[in-house]
Amino acid sequence: MNLTPASELVDEVWGKVGTPERDEMEAQLKKKTNESSDAYF
Repeated sequence: MNLTPASELVDEVWGKVGTPERDEMEAQLKKKTNESSDAYF
């Protein structure tokens, strides 16, 4: 059985670190994470 590291899957879907697409997705995730954590406190 061949296993693929999660980091390779992320690179394949969102692009390599430093690309505009990856930077945009990481910014959206960070924003959503901060918004959802505020709702609980």
